[in-house]
Amino acid sequence: MEKKLVARLNEIGQEIGFPYQILKSGQYQPFDAEVDNSEVSMVVYSPIPMSSRLMEMKKISEDERMVWNELFPNRKDADADAVLSDEEQMKLIIFGRRRTVVNYFKKKVLSKRIARAMVARNDDKLLIEFATANKLLPCFLASAVIKYTSDARFERIINLAVKSGLLGFARTVENKLVKDGREAKFVAYVKAFEIDPATQYVLVHDRKIDLLKTYVGAGRKLCADIENAINFIDSFRDMKVVYNKAKKDFLAKQ
Repeated sequence: MEKKLVARLNEIGQEIGFPYQILKSGQYQPFDAEVDNSEVSMVVYSPIPMSSRLMEMKKISEDERMVWNELFPNRKDADADAVLSDEEQMKLIIFGRRRTVVNYFKKKVLSKRIARAMVARNDDKLLIEFATANKLLPCFLASAVIKYTSDARFERIINLAVKSGLLGFARTVENKLVKDGREAKFVAYVKAFEIDPATQYVLVHDRKIDLLKTYVGAGRKLCADIENAINFIDSFRDMKVVYNKAKKDFLAKQ
């Protein structure tokens, strides 16, 4: 069944070119960045090797993963300087030992495709290993975590991030979390981390009322500058009402 599916996906790519999108309606078309993501079921970026696994995989234990020599018997240079093809990189991410994957990719800029494959590996500890020096997840990787994980898995990753001393996501990724309006994931995130003042402004400016209530309900406050904005800018008067009521409701529960 899987081989037939991979063969069909590759046939479509040969027909209309890569990358392409498969819509929820069942139609497929060349990639269009303007299409609403909620209407897209899958993006196929390049031909899929017949030996590869698709995104939904069973979890492979660390003991079952392969060392470099088993993955690439014809390659001697098992280090970050080795030049791997796209197919070999996917093979390393899915099947390689965690430490080997980290050593190879740690000092590289992760593309969207690589970040998505990292999430598909179904190894939450691996994701945390890619924290930057300032204890944040790389932007593409954090974005992939938001986009390609279930709400339950996202919460597990956030909890693991806290235990590992991470400080959350970069501001641009927090903005994405707010703009996408993924409430369950936003709840998990703000229980663990404060959001950047610029993200707080997006929360108010875009009138994310439910998310603002959730933020306050998690015991968080808007910073002084944003509070001043909702207090003195007439266009934010409705958000001031929501914010003040949410604070009263939170205090009443204490």
